[in-house]
Amino acid sequence: MNVPPSAVQHICDFYEQMTTFVQGLSESYPGDYYVTMFRLMLITEAIPKPMLVDKFVQYVLPYEHLIVSRNDTFFTEDRAANFGPSHDYGDHMNGEAGMRLSTVWKEMDETERNHMWDWFRLFMALARKYAASMGLTVASAVVHTSSK
Repeated sequence: MNVPPSAVQHICDFYEQMTTFVQGLSESYPGDYYVTMFRLMLITEAIPKPMLVDKFVQYVLPYEHLIVSRNDTFFTEDRAANFGPSHDYGDHMNGEAGMRLSTVWKEMDETERNHMWDWFRLFMALARKYAASMGLTVASAVVHTSSK
């Protein structure tokens, strides 16, 4: 598939922001297994950048309504658990780890939770820009990514 230059830029922007987010989480919650493993997968670039944004579109965009309404179940029920290091990225994690944030969510105060919502709104916006640059609607973006 031919990727337009604007999509490449959106992929890089998404990856950079996700790396910054996960680095901050790992500093605040150094003992959290899932945060640590996700960070390692990012810094070693074990997760291909295009796959990272594709998986976000596939596994997180369907929960946009929970993010926009700041519904805690997005985090408490690990709705983003299929996004992140998993069997889809190879056998590195034995299919166990994803973006599981329920443990850290329970430890956060209201200010930290507000920052989490802001981060995820940013990720949603970046993922939508990527989908648009690929000429996809969100619904077709989900179909597109699941066919990879």
